Amino acid sequence: MPNTQIYTDGYQTLKEVVKKALAQGRKPRSYYKPFFELAIDGYREIRLHHAQEGKSSQKLIPSSLDVIDFPPDFEDFIGAYIPLDGQLHPLTRKDSIITTTSLSGVIEVLDATKGEGVDVSNPIGVGPYVKGGVNLEGYYTVEWDKRRIHFRNITAPEIILVYRTSGTMIGGQTFVPNRYIPFLIAYIIYEYFKFDDKYPQSRRQELLSQYQTEVIKLADLESPSLEEYMDAIRSTYYATPRRY
Repeated sequence: MPNTQIYTDGYQTLKEVVKKALAQGRKPRSYYKPFFELAIDGYREIRLHHAQEGKSSQKLIPSSLDVIDFPPDFEDFIGAYIPLDGQLHPLTRKDSIITTTSLSGVIEVLDATKGEGVDVSNPIGVGPYVKGGVNLEGYYTVEWDKRRIHFRNITAPEIILVYRTSGTMIGGQTFVPNRYIPFLIAYIIYEYFKFDDKYPQSRRQELLSQYQTEVIKLADLESPSLEEYMDAIRSTYYATPRRY
């Protein structure tokens, strides 16, 4: 017996979402391009600010300069980690790291006499005088203008970079989860009409209210479940009393 799909797909293309927005906004096909541009912005808004869907990770090898470049789909930084005991161990941000490089001809190099590429001092000891905040696994700082991250004191051969992406494909289809579509349609229609003085103010206010409603509904969908809350609480329990 052939396999028969009895449920709807969990995704729809961005183009299909735009067609639905055109229908709900009562606009002809000629409005497709501005609606599609707003759909891209709206999906980016979802992934950057409202949903877990936009989180991605890559395993990267630092260069000879102890840097990694942002991936092409990088939108915002979440964290830099190394794998340790089966979990992601976070590196510590330290913006005092020197990010300049020197030139050997036309090649970037690190000049230790200028503090470039020099490991951060880690005061390790026992006693009340010892400073905290030491991360034995390493440190990083983000150089936003050059779209790269500098590392110091790392011994791990690879870094796991966790970051946010826009989710939209330039050369192919972009698929949107069904649970985001009501928000996305509300975003497209509101953003298109909100500065249109010919559109009634009362109707624009209705569109804003609908958009805000979809923001709340999306936040509810993305919030942790009761069981996840309970797991977080149980993780603080101990078998015996503890003093702090």
